[in-house]
Amino acid sequence: MWINDHNKLFAEAETGGYRQSGLGRLHGYDALADFTEIKHICMPAGVAGHIAPLR
Repeated sequence: MWINDHNKLFAEAETGGYRQSGLGRLHGYDALADFTEIKHICMPAGVAGHIAPLR
């Protein structure tokens, strides 16, 4: 619905579909950067194969 305007959208508005319609409403792969971060994990050599599984 618009008042005194027609098809006026703002950048924060969610657009697009959901389910099988693509990447959802958050404007594609570039928006994924807003929800991700780089994390580094360091461990001694040879330890990676001997870590207990998460429970």
